[in-house]
Amino acid sequence: MTVAESGTKTWYLTEKSRAEMTDDDKATLAAGAVVKVDDIEKYPIANRRTKLLDDLDAATKGAFPVRIDACRPLRILPRVRSDGTLDSVTILNLSIGDTDELKVRVRNPAGRRAVWQDAKLAAPKPLPCAQGAAANEQVVTIANIAGWQIGTVFFE
Repeated sequence: MTVAESGTKTWYLTEKSRAEMTDDDKATLAAGAVVKVDDIEKYPIANRRTKLLDDLDAATKGAFPVRIDACRPLRILPRVRSDGTLDSVTILNLSIGDTDELKVRVRNPAGRRAVWQDAKLAAPKPLPCAQGAAANEQVVTIANIAGWQIGTVFFE
């Protein structure tokens, strides 16, 4: 199941999306949390991006499954199990340059041990994990993802 199917009832809205809502959309919206993104641009500056992440954390009460505070062009694809635990996180570096070290904050991982798998590895490689700020949060350290490369963190 994906994050969209996980039951996390959080939506982000612009004025345009709010203006185009039907009555059914409004009823659905009333059952969850709303994060406004009217002022966010296609490429937000770092402090606006941080505020958006903080707003998502507040709206989901810390249940948003993955947070990467480093300002990098990444596609982050978490996979949440039906029991609500985070099974894995696939990360694609959307730039031509390296990411350098990434600290990936994961909430409610399926296991306390994390491994990294990418196309170049014959077998998964263990990753360093540390306790995060919350009881259900782990901080996984990924050394680097090269430009336009992809890999997945699996939890065991």
